Amino acid sequence: MHFDSVTMEFCEAMRNASRQIPTGHPDYARVSAAARRTLFNVLGTAISAAGSDAVTIVRGVGGQAGGGQRAGGQGTGEGEATTADRGVIPGLAGTAGPYWAALATGTAAHLDDFDDTHLATVIHPGASILATVLASALVTPAVPGAGHASVSGDVFLGAFAAGCEAQLRIGNAISPAHYDHGWHITGTCGVFGAAVAESVLLGLGAGHMASALSLAAVMTVGQREAFGSMTKPLHAGKAAANGILAARLASAGLSGPADPLGPGGVLDVLAGGAEHVDRSALLEASAGGHDWELELNTFKTYPCGVVAHPAMDAAIEAFARIPGSPAITGVAVTCNPLVVELMGLVHPDSGLRARFSARHGIAAGLRYGRAGLAEFSDVVAADPEMTRLRDLISLDPDPGCSRDAAVLRVTLAAAEPVEVRVAHTRGSTVRPLTDADLLDKVDQLVTPVLGASAAARIRDAVNAPPGMSYVMDLLAAARPEPEPEPEPEPEAGPGPGAAVSGTARAGAASAVFADAPAPAPADPPAAADAAATTDAVLALALAPPALADEMLVADRATGTAKDALSLFNDAVTAGERARVPQAVEWAARRGVLPGGHGLTAFVRAAAALAGSAEIDAGTAVVCAAATALGENCAEAVAAGAAVSDLVAAGLPDARAQGWSAEVVAAVIGGCVAAGLMLGLPEPRLRAAIGIAATQAAGLRSAEGTDLGQLQAGKAAFNAVEAALLAQRGFTSSPQPLEGRRGLYALFAR
Repeated sequence: MHFDSVTMEFCEAMRNASRQIPTGHPDYARVSAAARRTLFNVLGTAISAAGSDAVTIVRGVGGQAGGGQRAGGQGTGEGEATTADRGVIPGLAGTAGPYWAALATGTAAHLDDFDDTHLATVIHPGASILATVLASALVTPAVPGAGHASVSGDVFLGAFAAGCEAQLRIGNAISPAHYDHGWHITGTCGVFGAAVAESVLLGLGAGHMASALSLAAVMTVGQREAFGSMTKPLHAGKAAANGILAARLASAGLSGPADPLGPGGVLDVLAGGAEHVDRSALLEASAGGHDWELELNTFKTYPCGVVAHPAMDAAIEAFARIPGSPAITGVAVTCNPLVVELMGLVHPDSGLRARFSARHGIAAGLRYGRAGLAEFSDVVAADPEMTRLRDLISLDPDPGCSRDAAVLRVTLAAAEPVEVRVAHTRGSTVRPLTDADLLDKVDQLVTPVLGASAAARIRDAVNAPPGMSYVMDLLAAARPEPEPEPEPEPEAGPGPGAAVSGTARAGAASAVFADAPAPAPADPPAAADAAATTDAVLALALAPPALADEMLVADRATGTAKDALSLFNDAVTAGERARVPQAVEWAARRGVLPGGHGLTAFVRAAAALAGSAEIDAGTAVVCAAATALGENCAEAVAAGAAVSDLVAAGLPDARAQGWSAEVVAAVIGGCVAAGLMLGLPEPRLRAAIGIAATQAAGLRSAEGTDLGQLQAGKAAFNAVEAALLAQRGFTSSPQPLEGRRGLYALFAR
């Protein structure tokens, strides 16, 4: 069959996969089993983290914005989904609007870094796709007691499998350049997988699926600088929510370039140049003997970065041969260079950051003979003996050492050294977890939440024939009984908000981290040397003018901001009936976007660009973010505009690489403006900048088109949402701009 574009051929292949994989045909037995194992594993990690601080904060913001959780799935408050369009969060009773269900589920599934890994790309595919299918699959019908899912089990499983496969193939096409440059590939590729999964659930044809991918291209998310904070798992949730939005808007007729995955498209931008893209990977599996990338997905044995697992295997094996950790005088580890690159942190200050310290995982194995969730808690991270052991461990990178291998040598005070060699880590493609191993893992994850035998019930539901009751049976196994309906929360207003604490659990980061002083920055890349640091941005935003001439400059800036606001408001009025803002409001009525401040910012930014050629995207984003939170906002707009200019100066290479530097910088400026309107103190505003920076995206090719209105509106939405999350204590990188894998590094050549 002849296809008009690379994207159309890819979409038709994914649609065929979604139909064929659940059939039970022998030709698809291996990939069908891989899909079900991936689903079972990621349900376990999502349920385990459902009560975490990060998920509680997300749900809290959802409650204040509209479309938040409801015990019985009823009610239609501002921005709330209708009863025919509700999402669920595994491990929690009740329902939520599809947007917040996707955000919370994806965050929970990836929070503990205990999910899955496609080793060739380092993508964790299950989290964003689980979040997508669970946010969209449930329907509460008009007839009481006749609950059923909107899709059959084969459509549900097909969407899950195709969504995972799509993001893995796109990841192969841009690897290793994309990840090596500093992007969190789980987020950037996850949005495309989510768009494919949602397109399958909606029954869209290849043409509309291609449109969904073109819209998703301006909503990519994720930088590696956020690792070790709540923002890292948020990437999976945002990928799901953004992919759902892209598919829903495509179903309503919105579209972008016809061939987003083809030459000159988004893959060239994400990979840093066409020479780094392998488009053949879009249509075939990378490894011989496998027709599907999903067959190569692996499941983690420890809740941390997978590159440390071989050395942790060795440490746990060595534990039985050591008289006790106090006898250890030195530890040398030969490992793949990625261990140092990704997990070189020596002394983490929280359980969440410990997940990015290979030394911590190795020390846990040597001290306890195990490395589960309890060993990655805040308490264990601060344990003096763990600190001593981490100091003793040297990581010796060897390019000849494969990613799933390591050699560990332990020297002892009064005994011969102990050496352990691991050729292939447990859970790798060579030593995969058995079904019994996977059941044991999920059992340990879900029993504290759902009780004994819950893992077996979930496994049986996952492996059941995919009939019409499949989804409802799966949800019944993965959730507790409904809770009492919570009281709705008021919309947040100006003034600093207190952090929200969820159920205490091992591995949940304390919200106090958001208020901790910023550590010294890591060595920044040369491209960032002349760029404004996060500290400089905060000083500009928060420091009052001290001298008379500074006050005069500030007054002039405020006057300029007032003029910009007047022009902006007129443009919004002129453009509010345009195609993109109307499509966004249509999506919000279906729960795909929440109501409240974020939606207001989204619609107003898109409308302003539609309404006047005199408004630039940067002005639209900053003004929309500020005005969404109040009318008296000229000073916030002035500060946000100044920050945008400051950040844009640090992005000299962005446009040449295909990015919209104006929109990228405006996300930060809009976030600062929103943070000032909320009265965020310095630590919370720093966190907000980090949350926003990791979502900074926008394509140069979209400027001046409907897609440009969409990406500007989404930037304003993300800016406001980042400020609201930070207000409640959501954590992020302390150096999101100048960090080694921060904003400036990502957009540098």
